[in-house]
Amino acid sequence: APVEPYAVIGNIHYVGSGDVAAYLITTTDGHVLLDGGAPQTGPMVIAHIAALGFDIRDVKYVLNTHAHIDHAGGLARLQRASGAVMVASEADRPALEAGRVGYGPSADWAFPPVRVDRTIGDAETVSLGGVTLTAHLTTGHTRGCTSWSMDVRGADGPQHRAFFHCSATVAGHSLVPPAYPGIVENYRATFARVRGIEADILLANHAGLFDLEGKRARQI
Repeated sequence: APVEPYAVIGNIHYVGSGDVAAYLITTTDGHVLLDGGAPQTGPMVIAHIAALGFDIRDVKYVLNTHAHIDHAGGLARLQRASGAVMVASEADRPALEAGRVGYGPSADWAFPPVRVDRTIGDAETVSLGGVTLTAHLTTGHTRGCTSWSMDVRGADGPQHRAFFHCSATVAGHSLVPPAYPGIVENYRATFARVRGIEADILLANHAGLFDLEGKRARQI
């Protein structure tokens, strides 16, 4: 379902649909887009960016949290429209470029394949216009599930740390037998990793995971 795009805090904007998130991080040197929604969501994301007064052609980087169809399906459309550098984890690259995850409940759900221009590792960064996003490999939900964090300053003045969480949900995966080798170990490592991440703004790729609707209602 479509929703009105809006500024979350500072230069972080919500440009996704009613439940499946996409975030636009704006800078003076161009913009960063995080996630692309489902295949049919691409035009909506482009329209939302325009409604906020920005241009998809000024997006320099497109990032991905993970290679499931509801977050990666629109990436190919958005990459073509923007000409941006597509950034994703090495472990999710094969799925993104094949347009199919190949394991778990969405194993056979095909989406438009997207060219990955740059792979990102744990603690590596993407920087643009004074903004630095740090990758955190939080695997399990997919082989290369990647969370991101960045500093942001809102109207309240102090600097905050935003954490864009990939997902730690099982999401229908079989753990015994494993949907893919090492999935249980990946989840355990992710739980331990997230406990040590310091941030005061939680954002996720499904609005229902962090009551985005309620937070937005209080914001306005």
